[in-house]
Amino acid sequence: MNQLETSSHGAACKQLWEALSEVGVPTHLIRLIRSLYYDQEATVRTRYGDTERFKIKRVPDKDASSFLFNLYAKVILRKLDLDDLSIGVEICGRTISNLRYSDDTTLLAESEKDLKNLILKLKEESKKMELFLNIKKTKIINITNKKVHIKINNEETELVDSFVFLGSLIDHSGGSTAEIKCRLAPGHAAMVSMDQIWKCKDHQTKAYHCHCVPNHNIWL
Repeated sequence: MNQLETSSHGAACKQLWEALSEVGVPTHLIRLIRSLYYDQEATVRTRYGDTERFKIKRVPDKDASSFLFNLYAKVILRKLDLDDLSIGVEICGRTISNLRYSDDTTLLAESEKDLKNLILKLKEESKKMELFLNIKKTKIINITNKKVHIKINNEETELVDSFVFLGSLIDHSGGSTAEIKCRLAPGHAAMVSMDQIWKCKDHQTKAYHCHCVPNHNIWL
């Protein structure tokens, strides 16, 4: 799993307008979005007071404008030409090379070499769009017993046994046992925390009489 990030000042406007055009956003809508940032000024409020006003030269990052950031990632993956690379994992007759959600991009490959190739190409194309691959937040999981060592710019990516993707626990075994245990754990913990209540015989409770009255449905 890789995480893309903008620079500390957000995304560059020029690249964003080009990305919107590439995904088919109508020109009049691009102009409307550009007008939101054109010749705009801002100030930052601190505990010492407000800073001097300054021009906005870059659009906000994913935390302030997640939709625009998602378009960025979509355009980058289009430029990778993943279909021509023939890299990925075959699922139901289709080769899947990536899963994307917001700024998290999961790359799939059958070998260490292919995976490193994907990461390097993603890093290269991201840099052209002024997005940067955060190696420290990049995790690798291997569905085999073989150890994987991938270095990007002399930084070794972390090999993990499991990670959470879209709320589901993915582990190196490729099964669902860990996910099931993870789902059951909160319920079990809640029941254990109420153990004294279940076993206590001194609590006073109200008894309710339930009556079931037979009824018939008539269809006309």
